[in-house]
Parts: sequence; structure tokens; C-alpha cells
Amino acid sequence: MKCFQGKRTVWLGLLLALLPLSHSNGVLFVSTGDPSFNTNAPTGSLANSGWQYEGQWINVLGTAIAPHFFLAAQHVNGAVGQTFELNGVTYHTVAFFDEPGTDLRLWQVAETFPSFAPLYTTSDEVGKQCVVFGRGTERGPAITIGKLTNGWLWGDTNNIERWGENVITGVTTNGGVGPLLFANFNGKGIANECDLSYNDSSGGMFIKQGTTWKLAGVHYSVDGPFSQDGTANTQFDAALTDLRGLYFRVGINGWELVPTNNPVAVPTSFYSSRVSANIDWINSVINFVPGPELQITSGPTATNAVSSFGDTVVVRPGDTVGFAVGAISTNGNPVTCAWDFGNGDTSTNFNPSEVFTNCGAFAVSVTLTDAVMSVTTGLTAAVACPMTVSSFKLQAKFTKVGADTCSVSGTLPNLATNASVANAVVTLDVGDAAFAFTLNAKGKGSSKSGSLTVSINKKSGLWTYTGKLKGDMHGAWSNHGVTSAVVTNNAITVPVVVLLQLDTLQSFESEPVLNYTCKASVSGTGTLAP
Repeated sequence: MKCFQGKRTVWLGLLLALLPLSHSNGVLFVSTGDPSFNTNAPTGSLANSGWQYEGQWINVLGTAIAPHFFLAAQHVNGAVGQTFELNGVTYHTVAFFDEPGTDLRLWQVAETFPSFAPLYTTSDEVGKQCVVFGRGTERGPAITIGKLTNGWLWGDTNNIERWGENVITGVTTNGGVGPLLFANFNGKGIANECDLSYNDSSGGMFIKQGTTWKLAGVHYSVDGPFSQDGTANTQFDAALTDLRGLYFRVGINGWELVPTNNPVAVPTSFYSSRVSANIDWINSVINFVPGPELQITSGPTATNAVSSFGDTVVVRPGDTVGFAVGAISTNGNPVTCAWDFGNGDTSTNFNPSEVFTNCGAFAVSVTLTDAVMSVTTGLTAAVACPMTVSSFKLQAKFTKVGADTCSVSGTLPNLATNASVANAVVTLDVGDAAFAFTLNAKGKGSSKSGSLTVSINKKSGLWTYTGKLKGDMHGAWSNHGVTSAVVTNNAITVPVVVLLQLDTLQSFESEPVLNYTCKASVSGTGTLAP
């Protein structure tokens, strides 16, 4: 019998580093395609099985493992100064450490985790039940061979944290990244049996040892891609309980068929970097704990921004932007700071100002030092390119909660014609009411808050956007002249911002003028002024 265990694997979450705004349904199940399944912490016998240690890192997960450290995957990248969100608390990264020859990366934070995951240090993982966490895709349409369901395509990405179970099948080494634990997606009756997909990278795999759940792995890759006919024309990614009748990728351009008469089913697998094999390196890093004498008390923040999203502020080119940060040294040493605005300019003031002249995303960092230790934190300044607004209408319903509506469309002239928006997370902000959408392969995204389409006009070569929003927005709009007072054709300015995460962060901004009318203090309507 031919062995197909050497199926080619692909990185999880390799394609895009998305905004923390975006949340995605991860972990694909045998039993259900319900996107709300297992989106809360496990209970019963699986209580305290790791959910409480999984925090939001970029668009994926990381696991707190020491007072000042969390463990993540190298291939999801990240930058010093970005934040890690755990149980509603923000932690600022100050340094990272890579284990050579693996996909593991330890991130150091300035603040202190109140609790953190114990580590699985023994090498008896094979055959044990595991609980895994991720933020990947929903389960998509079924893959069928004949009349049998062989698995499911990867679906849409919405970044909601989910958990599932499996049994560790074995240990392998792939691509020079050290030992990997792997689990087969074989559909053999585990209540929450799952596979992983795009954006599940960096999440934790936990095994119960005695009465304690311990971190045993960090997600690295899955099997794939696959094909119906052995060509790239029918290539797809999927979680499959049986590969028989399908092709899997071999090398860069080759394909190999798993014959339908293979005597046993050939399931796909997911792979996680093995913690026990790297425990000496992990301990060598986390045993150095920075002192608590230097503490960030506020910031960093920016003023005169058009809008802000997490640790990203949107500013206009040519505007003077004020920055601020606060810190104290508990040992009484004077604290100094050094700002780097990402454009070649620097400052040593605690409250500097900066003028950005070019569009783009700039990593603004500030290093605080008290002669004993230093801490670096920061934010992203998204300097917005101009965009057009060709149609714009809003309607405020002052007596009905969540009934406000808005439609807006236009062009993004500075977006490159060869850009790809597939799977990108886009935030549409209309008058400080912001909504995030994950686009599919056709550039369309939708949620209960509305829809957004980003596409290219083949004739003009310009990218266009069309957004339709519904929700409770008139409170935010009130800052821009939307009022329940009786008015007729008042000229108001309502800023529109589009924040688009591709290979790099792209931001666009316009300040269209609307004619606003409210006749009966019940509803008001604004339309684009001629």
C-alpha cells in the first residue's frame, strides 16, 4: 500500500496580515458548518483547556506562557510596538525572540500577564486528545466524489475565535521547521473533531496532563492544495476526511492522484510546532523577566486624526499631528523618550508634533528609558490618500434604535491597478461610524451591518467602492451636523474613510459636503451637495 502521509503542506494565515478589527470564524468541524459553533470558552470536562490564555495577535492568536511573554508563530510576522489583546486587556510588545530552525517566536510585553499557560514538557503527545484554538475560515461547500462527501472547502473569513478537538496522530518534520505534531481529520466520532484553515496559524494546541491542560503546540500548517483533475485550473483548499479520487500538490507544479481503490481513507492533517522539543530554548528566554520599574502610564496617542481604529490613526497629508506618551520610573530615575515617526524624522519630546507629506502607513515608535531599562511601544499612522465620493446618502432615524442607513460610493484613484483585494479586511468609516468587512475572492463583503464591494473598473483602470450600512449611527454623525432639530438644506461635512489591508495598510479619505434636512425631529436625510 502506498503511503500518502507526505502530502504537501501550506502555511496557515500566510497571505495577509490583517487589522485587529477583523474577527474570523476558525476551525472546521466534521459535525457542523454552523459558524457560531464553539465560539465561547469550552465547559465541562474541557473547562480551562486553554481559551483563557489565547489572545488576539495581529489577525491571529498567541498564547501567554510567562509573566511577560506570549508564544506565536514566526510566519505570521508582527512588529515591536504592536499590541496583544488578552481578556480585554492591551499589552505592548517590546521585543521578540526566534528559535532558529523552527516556526516559534516569543514576544516580550511591557506589562504583566496575571495568568499564563503551563507548558507540556514530556514527549508522549502521540495518541492524546488535544483542544485547539484558531481564527480561520468557516466551513464551505462540500467536496463530493460520487455520492460520498469527502470534506469541505474553506469558506469565508470572519475572524471569530473558535475551538475544536482532535487526537494527535504523530510527529513529523517538514521544511526545516523542527518537529511538528500532526492530527488527522478522519471523522472517527470525536464530538468536536476539527481541522484547521487559513488564519488559524499561531493558535495553541493543548493537552491535558493529570488535571491540568498544558500548551503542547503552536499551529504551523495544513495539507494542501488539492485538485479535481491534477491541474491548477481546479485547485482548491479544503478540510478532507478522504483524499481518494482527488489530487494533492507535489513539489511546485506537480500533482499526484490518490486512487479511489486505495484500501484505506487518506485524510488531511494539520501541523503544530512541538513545544516539548523546544522547551530548553523557551525557558532560556522566559527566565529573563524585565523589572517593573519603568511603566507606561498613557498612550501613545495622536491628536488631529481623522479617525482611529485600535492602534491605527488615520491622518491627512500636510496636517500637523500631535503625539503624546506617558511613563513613570518607580525607582525615581528620570525618564527620557525617543520618537521615530517612520519617515526619517525623530523627536525626544514627550509631546511632539509631526507633519506627514506622503500617503502610506508609517510605523511610529517611541522608546522610553529610565537608565535601568527601556520599553518600546508605538502605533501606526495611516496617512490617507484622497478618494472620490460620487454618491452619498444618509438617513438618521432618531426614534428607532439601529435603523439609521447610509449608502456611499466612489473611486480609490491611488490604489494600484494590480492590487488584489481577495480576503482583505476593509473598514468603512462614515462620520465616525466604522464597520469592518472581510472581502471574498470577488471583492464583496457583507454582515448584519451592511455590505461593501471593492472592484476595479476595467475601462478606466480605477478601483471603485460601494458601501451600504445600517445600524445605530446618528450619535456619531451628530459630531458632523446631523441633528434632530428642524433644519432645511443645511450644508454639513461628513468625512468618509476607507481602510484597506493588503500587503501593506492602505487608507483613503474624503470630506464630502451634504445637504441635510430634518423636518419633524423624527428623521433626517443628507444627500451629496451638487
